[in-house]
Amino acid sequence: MPLLILLSIGGLIAMVRRRRDPWPRVVAIPVATGAAGCAGVMLWGSTAQRSLGDFLPFLAVAAAIGLTVLWELLVRRSRRARVSAVALVGFLACFGLVANFGIATETSALAGDGEWARDYVETQLAVADIVGRAPEVERRDSLPFVGTPGRVYIIGDCEALYLATGEDHFPRWQLLDHGPGQRHLFDLTYHELDGGPVPLLDFESEATLGVEDRGIAWIRYIRFVL
Repeated sequence: MPLLILLSIGGLIAMVRRRRDPWPRVVAIPVATGAAGCAGVMLWGSTAQRSLGDFLPFLAVAAAIGLTVLWELLVRRSRRARVSAVALVGFLACFGLVANFGIATETSALAGDGEWARDYVETQLAVADIVGRAPEVERRDSLPFVGTPGRVYIIGDCEALYLATGEDHFPRWQLLDHGPGQRHLFDLTYHELDGGPVPLLDFESEATLGVEDRGIAWIRYIRFVL
């Protein structure tokens, strides 16, 4: 992304400047169309990884203008300047590829199931052995509401191991491993539960975990209640 952003800035400057050759203005409509495509994201005042793809059409067209203008400027420069510029562009391009690969790897692992998350942590450990930097691990008595994305949380005396997704909604946590008695599986056979919530578990704090059936129009929901 750094390369695309820098070249896009150069392309926009070339479009608004008065030049003898006004060719950059010819592609003003495609650039404006790409900008309109990401305007909806900008209205929120914030973004997320899944929304960054909306900016690519705008960045790609504007960066193409910037790269062309950059090459026109380099033609009149010394060979040393041209080599340095090409090396810088190549470095930024490689950095963008590696950074986007890392972001995509983490995002797919945090959004996947437990097996994907375990493979991701194993990859973290393998990379940590190479670069000499250990993954982020935090030991707590209980899970916080939201954890730092990509951080591993050890609960109690290694009773359970979780990977934080950083999401405010489901799923907040990916279970990596757990000890005995830390996970309970229920086999529920669905029927219409017209008698209200059906209790499943009773807790010492006088709370009860139950399941109830809710009919909304032609859709029926099964939800857990506490």
